[in-house]
Amino acid sequence: MSFTWWRYPTRRFTVDGLSFAVSGRARGDGMHSTLTMLGVEQASDYTPILGPESVRNHSLSATLPDGRKLDVEYGYMGMWTTGLVASLD
Repeated sequence: MSFTWWRYPTRRFTVDGLSFAVSGRARGDGMHSTLTMLGVEQASDYTPILGPESVRNHSLSATLPDGRKLDVEYGYMGMWTTGLVASLD
């Protein structure tokens, strides 16, 4: 486990009345992200600090109560900012 250097602002959004949030943090070993639905963790992803995997966006997904799948792509938009794109199947 490594030290958290930076926490990015939590990105909150709603799909069909369900609250979602994506949080990201930069740690000594890379970037970590978590997707929550109604406060419960649904998915997490990690990219290392160095190497070819370090430049990819994070892929997070959750299954809604009605069975549809929510896919979220999360990553850097600039040196100090993050953003996401969410799509519903």
